[in-house]
Amino acid sequence: MKNPLRDYRLFLIVAIATVVVLACENPTASGNNNPPDSPPQFSGNLVYRDHVSSTGIDHLRQIYGIVTAEVNGATYVFAPSYSGDAVTSFQLGADGSLTEIAVIEDDDTLQIDGPGYPSVAAVGDAQFLVVPGYNDNGFSVFRINSDGTLTNTVNINNDDDDETLLRKARSTTAIQTGDKTFLLFAGFRGDGLSVFELFENGTVDNTDNFPDASGIYARTVLQIEAFHAHGQVFVVPVDNDGSGISLFTLSADGELTNIKNITATEQPGLLDDTYSVRHATMGDNDYLYTIGTDHTLGGRDIAVLSLGTDGTASYLGSTRTGESNDPPITDGRDAAIIQVQDRSLLVTASYGTNEATVLEIQDDGSLVHLSTIDGEDVPIAGTNNITYAFVADALLVIAGGFDGLIVFELQ
Repeated sequence: MKNPLRDYRLFLIVAIATVVVLACENPTASGNNNPPDSPPQFSGNLVYRDHVSSTGIDHLRQIYGIVTAEVNGATYVFAPSYSGDAVTSFQLGADGSLTEIAVIEDDDTLQIDGPGYPSVAAVGDAQFLVVPGYNDNGFSVFRINSDGTLTNTVNINNDDDDETLLRKARSTTAIQTGDKTFLLFAGFRGDGLSVFELFENGTVDNTDNFPDASGIYARTVLQIEAFHAHGQVFVVPVDNDGSGISLFTLSADGELTNIKNITATEQPGLLDDTYSVRHATMGDNDYLYTIGTDHTLGGRDIAVLSLGTDGTASYLGSTRTGESNDPPITDGRDAAIIQVQDRSLLVTASYGTNEATVLEIQDDGSLVHLSTIDGEDVPIAGTNNITYAFVADALLVIAGGFDGLIVFELQ
């Protein structure tokens, strides 16, 4: 005699097993193509999120450099205005929104008249914003408070010490080596490079000064790149006059050694109008990317160089645009290197066409175009500087220029 209860149980087991098999064969049955713990698919597309216009706002005009910092879970953007002689703090939301927090204007105590490219430096638990003053021939250091406001800690002028080389200071960068944090400065139409150690109380000590000289390319500097590679700290100032590139190493005591000077004659691929340089490590290889113009080749460019252990930078190729304008990076002034999902990306923006472009760095250092956002859809023109920040699950790219600030989400 058949047992109805037994047959019903058997039916349930078969039915449940069938549903499980179908769900495994058809991942859309769950409504999500990705397992919950897997990272989202990444395309490299840029999506416009927010902007702040400088129209009628003096403290946002002519921004040459922007930087970000995360403090107590909040992300802040700092934007110095060259013509406004001021530094503005914004909070950056996960949705890409910019909320103005505070403005610091230059006065008789500060050295931020005509601020250039700033940097954020960490010492212990403290973070600092360092701002060079082109017209002051000096720089100011500010402690970054938990609410994104700034507290001035020290101001240094070239007249305070005739050994420093802070005349026409336009750019700075920070680098940590061992338990020390160093600040590097260079001037546009200046005298060379200066190095300062930064302490946790926000004070500084000058550790070295390397004067510009014949064969050294450190006079018309717009930006400086400092990075760890091959067991050393490399320093590469970008000399805008197009004659060549000088490479330095920085010791644990903050002293510079010039290890290589590469002329355009020796390395024909060097740009003759360079605005910035960025470094990327791919496996065992290190690459430099110089952003600027190659008038000989007839177009704007990102040149790729391979960095050897001895400081030799060998030209590998470029993304020359010229008439083809592919990818459209006309008149690029800066780039950001971003590591995301085991990939290395280079994001740049065009001063001339307002377009922003994403390229992927290959193992051999070459660049592959992923996407470009049309300049007609970008409300900010004259982009000079670009950086990024991870806020919650969003990867946000921030660009600053003559017309203000703009934020994209990189998806």
